[in-house]
Amino acid sequence: MNIVLFTDQERALGVQTSDPRVEHVRHVLGLADGQWFDAGVINGDRGKAKFALESEGRIQIQFQSMQAVPELYPVDVVVGLSRPQTCRFLLRSLASLGVRSIEFVVTDSGQRSYASSQLWTSGEYLQIVTSAVSQAFETKLPAIRFDRTLSEAAKAWGGDSGVPTAKICLDNYEATTSLGLAIGGETMSACLFIGSERGWSDGERMLIREHGFVMSSLGRRVLRVETAAVAAVSAVLANTFWKTELGTVSSRD
Repeated sequence: MNIVLFTDQERALGVQTSDPRVEHVRHVLGLADGQWFDAGVINGDRGKAKFALESEGRIQIQFQSMQAVPELYPVDVVVGLSRPQTCRFLLRSLASLGVRSIEFVVTDSGQRSYASSQLWTSGEYLQIVTSAVSQAFETKLPAIRFDRTLSEAAKAWGGDSGVPTAKICLDNYEATTSLGLAIGGETMSACLFIGSERGWSDGERMLIREHGFVMSSLGRRVLRVETAAVAAVSAVLANTFWKTELGTVSSRD
């Protein structure tokens, strides 16, 4: 991890001396208690921290030089529920890229049993996302949902958000434009719908189109879910938000 993340409660009460993050600082980073390391508060500020007083198996955390962290990119991804190993990859990769939310929905071609995986029932998904965000040297976690139907998600994301939003559904069979053209030039946010491992059914395509989403494609090749998701989000960021950030950096030089 490139930054060590703690919750608000841990910031106030400290952590167990056996906590893996304590082990990481002491043995991986090779720092003694009292030495500063990069740290942040989940969904909060980041700066420097050190382990201070230890009492009854808990060690206190002292923070300094805390600074606000930029908001996540206004990109929301809705993806068909897939095999747990595929979902783990999606969680890790999309959280690393900085999307605002990731929602998993059961699709006609997907296996409903995937929803009962320990990935979701044990809270493992949150650990994966937190680890990915810390690796990216950030603190803010994307919102994760897996409690709505495709119809509910399409209705919610298809509504008027008040800002220019690219509403895009990836589909190799009924795409009417490329992803690049679907993004457009005035996009301020984006919502991407990506099917599960066997794609969308005819009924699902109709439902998604009814809520204002444009069927688009990354090209003629049939891609794995995780490949399509990473490629699509990267394309959206490169064509919109990264350009803004690079312009900001250039103006400071």
